[in-house]
Amino acid sequence: LGRTGMYRKNLMCNEGVVASKGEIIAIPDSDAMFSPTFIESIISTFDEHKGENIVLYLDEVRSNDRRFYPVNTTSWRDVMSDPKLINWDYAAKKPAGLLTNHDVVHYRNYGACFCARRQNIIDMGGLDEHSAYHCLLCGPHELGWRMVNKGYREIWHQSEWLLHTWHPWVKG
Repeated sequence: LGRTGMYRKNLMCNEGVVASKGEIIAIPDSDAMFSPTFIESIISTFDEHKGENIVLYLDEVRSNDRRFYPVNTTSWRDVMSDPKLINWDYAAKKPAGLLTNHDVVHYRNYGACFCARRQNIIDMGGLDEHSAYHCLLCGPHELGWRMVNKGYREIWHQSEWLLHTWHPWVKG
């Protein structure tokens, strides 16, 4: 973008929304792995909720196992078969955060993957570009919460999620 100074993810996301041509925008964790059904799952959810104002989230399963680094040498199946996933409920076969309705802000990963219709994002004014939203606070969290406060329905996908594996500089 020819900009100088500190990197601001929210500015870049807004530029991407404006430049995009698609109806649905997905803003995923940039260092996550995606399943082969990732895009199909997002599109089908929006198809199921045609005519509704929704915000769709996909949670993220985490692994601290260093053998999965670098990520480009790891398969989805290898990570999902790890017996020590951090936030995975092995009995329910889904991220543990999806099994609770208590304190979801702390149990679910709002930054893993946010999805909304492009026009709805534009109508809301996009992601907040204030300097307070940087580093670990960057991303679509606040936009999603503003949309829900305005009456949009918050949906968490129950069978699609992202994977995040250990890499250097990952924070606990």
